[in-house]
Amino acid sequence: MESIQINITNNTVNGKPLYFYKNAHDLVIEENVGQVILVNCTNITVKNLYLSNIDFSIMLYFCSNCTIENNTIANTEDELILFSQKIISSRTIQ
Repeated sequence: MESIQINITNNTVNGKPLYFYKNAHDLVIEENVGQVILVNCTNITVKNLYLSNIDFSIMLYFCSNCTIENNTIANTEDELILFSQKIISSRTIQ
């Protein structure tokens, strides 16, 4: 499968970019982003982010072997959505 990053033009979350990946693999996301959405991804690490004032800060759909670590998630309705995960290692969400 081909890895695709979809650029969502002029859409930000709290002034930060919205990251949406489909069919991606072997990535580390640790940039200054407002929201992360992963669909059908493998071996993605989401770390060292500060995410706030959003309903769902990190969403994973049909992903496998992904790691979420050392993120600060504040002032949210719900922190994560994990839908049909095969393997997920979740560490230190403050």
